[in-house]
Amino acid sequence: MIEYPIHNYPPFSTIPLNLTQTFFYDSKIHHLSCYLNNSMILQNIRFSQVRELDLSGLIWTIIDSILSIVDLNQIRKLDITKMGDIPINKLNELLIHTSHLYHLILTNFNPLLILPSHIRCLTFLKKIEFIDIDACCTALLCIERVELPVESEEIMIELINRVEYLHHIVIFSHIWSSLSDITIKWFQQNSYRLKTKNFTYQFGNRLFPEIHFSFTNK
Repeated sequence: MIEYPIHNYPPFSTIPLNLTQTFFYDSKIHHLSCYLNNSMILQNIRFSQVRELDLSGLIWTIIDSILSIVDLNQIRKLDITKMGDIPINKLNELLIHTSHLYHLILTNFNPLLILPSHIRCLTFLKKIEFIDIDACCTALLCIERVELPVESEEIMIELINRVEYLHHIVIFSHIWSSLSDITIKWFQQNSYRLKTKNFTYQFGNRLFPEIHFSFTNK
């Protein structure tokens, strides 16, 4: 992974200036961490092979600045959790340029978010509130995999039951007791989807307690 911009990139070398783009920006750099700031200016350099992009910074810059650095249409995974407050209209505008984006990582769920149909995986870092559940289920209609913290048993069941095309859901909790005391039998007793559909499950605790559900089409 490369962080950009940093003072020592590209490194000092004897490569002719006309080959700098080829060696340091067209090379196989697939993961780029980009810090956006007010002093960023458009340059005649571009990372052409980036597939995973992490955006960070305290400000939201113009779309053209990002487009000048990477080809957003090649991005498969986009993480914006290290950004400051992003106006939802700017985020929606950015996503228009991501025709091959598969996995989007967000801090919060926003009901005004317009998710392109090609996005199949979503990760949220902050929990979904019950007040957002209807909008969330509507937004996740075409999503196949979602990872999110849930600290309400009711919301767990609502998400499992209502997101019809969801193939895989990873539920984790920042509160240890929220998931550690729940059994698979409890889920089956409280979810009609788990009673009627074939599924597999796995408990894990990499950082927080978590449970993975995978559904089959049968």
